[in-house]
Amino acid sequence: MGHNDGAFVLNGNNATPLINNTGYWIFIPLAQQGNIVAGNYNGLQLLSFNNGKLSNSTPIDGFAESSRFVAVDADKDIWVSHPYHGVFLLTVKDNYRIQKLGTNQGLPSNLGNHIYLIRGEVVVATTAGVYIYRKDEQQFKPHPLYQSLLGKSNIRYLKEDGDGNIWLVQDKSLGVIDMSDAKGKLIFFPELANKILSGFEHVYPKDESNIFVAADKGFFHINYKKYKSQVTTPKVVISSVHVVSDTDSILFGGYTYVNDAAPIQLRRNNFSVLRFAYAAPVYAYAQSLMYSYRLQGFDDQWSSWDKRTEKEFTNLPAGKYTFEVKVKNNLGIESAVASYSFTVLPPWYASVVARIIYALLFMGILYAWYLWQERKLQQQQQQHEADQQRIQYIHELERKKDAAEIIELQNQKLEAEIGFKNAELAANAMHLVKKAELLTNIKTELLQVMKGVDNEKTVEALRKLMKNVSDDEHIDKEWESFTKHFDQVHSNFSVVLKEKHPTLTSNELKLCAYLRMNLSTKEIAQLLNISVRGVEISRYRLRKKLQLSTEVSLFDYLSGV
Repeated sequence: MGHNDGAFVLNGNNATPLINNTGYWIFIPLAQQGNIVAGNYNGLQLLSFNNGKLSNSTPIDGFAESSRFVAVDADKDIWVSHPYHGVFLLTVKDNYRIQKLGTNQGLPSNLGNHIYLIRGEVVVATTAGVYIYRKDEQQFKPHPLYQSLLGKSNIRYLKEDGDGNIWLVQDKSLGVIDMSDAKGKLIFFPELANKILSGFEHVYPKDESNIFVAADKGFFHINYKKYKSQVTTPKVVISSVHVVSDTDSILFGGYTYVNDAAPIQLRRNNFSVLRFAYAAPVYAYAQSLMYSYRLQGFDDQWSSWDKRTEKEFTNLPAGKYTFEVKVKNNLGIESAVASYSFTVLPPWYASVVARIIYALLFMGILYAWYLWQERKLQQQQQQHEADQQRIQYIHELERKKDAAEIIELQNQKLEAEIGFKNAELAANAMHLVKKAELLTNIKTELLQVMKGVDNEKTVEALRKLMKNVSDDEHIDKEWESFTKHFDQVHSNFSVVLKEKHPTLTSNELKLCAYLRMNLSTKEIAQLLNISVRGVEISRYRLRKKLQLSTEVSLFDYLSGV
């Protein structure tokens, strides 16, 4: 037994001093029979016994750390930890070569580490879970068993009992990993919460019915066999349901059994957060209770177990929901499920009526779009027809233009022919004028000759000659030839004029023809064998017979016949 005054051997009710030079913490048997490694205030000491008596006591040189936590692994290497100085590995085959291990080898911290031999493995209880050293990697790794059950919690003490169960102290709570389940089941003892002696934790598991736990004054006795056989089903209740918005309100305040409450309907845009509060009505064991919840309609999977007694849901979509919660005590016994049902209605702009309105609006927009497309198609068709008409019109214009050009060419040709004919007519007319002028001169000369001749026969002969010169028949034949030629050039001018004005005489038709040729008054007088005054009088009479006003030009009228 270790004591502040040294090492003692217990024999019944007597304690016999074994070594009294310093205080001792722990004694661990080595593989060699009769050999023990002892941890004391000043390091490690190897003890050898022969026939039950101490035969040799040798300190391990070079190691002077207070060795309260000591363990020997399967390779016979010695592990020592000091809560403030770190973890040490003394390798036997290298003559107890000392290695100091810490964060460089994977530990979460250089402080608060405790070495234990559990289930044949040397493990380190740390402030962030339990670690094991992998010699092939020379690194500490989280231990899978403890990691799954304890996570990264602060473990201060570990102890294995005769049934393979692992007793532990997490912060100031006593617990046990019951290995009757292959995966291990973690059980805490809420009755001893905050009653464990901090810094000097110790559990002595004599057997399943007698577990002794060190206390500040004395110890606690636990009949673990009887304790875990107790079957008390816990109960959970939903204590309140809050709506968190601009003005918070309580939907349920625990005043009735929640499973019998009528489902609540909430408008989606009237709240942002829905908060549920729940608890088990067992104050004494509250610290050991774990809760799990789910919101059916949102997530059908149960949450992981934790100690929180509130849950908030933010921005839930419209739908029907049921919040369910259950509790589990330290023995792993689960309660019945407490539930609360509610419905989140969509905001007004997403309601059924709004969706119908949206559908109608959408259909109206589609119909308007259809009408617009139809109108656009009609406009396109009209535009196409207009384009076709315009193209046809352009083609027609081009065709007419071609025809007009042909007609123009024909007119030009005709005008050229008419011009040529007019030139011939003018030449003939001038010939007639010259001829008439010549005949007039001949008559004048004959008259002069007759005045100077006294012979009657000669005078008679001259008179016959003058008669032949003035013969109208010859002149009429020449006029008939001229008229025929003139009508060919001017589209039967004489015939048309005679039809329009049947009362016109032959001399008046001649006058009209000469006027149509735009001959001068003097030239017309010579052709008609009258005086210039006679031509003017004839023009005046012709206007009256044609019934022309003074504003109308005689030439323009005749040109239009």
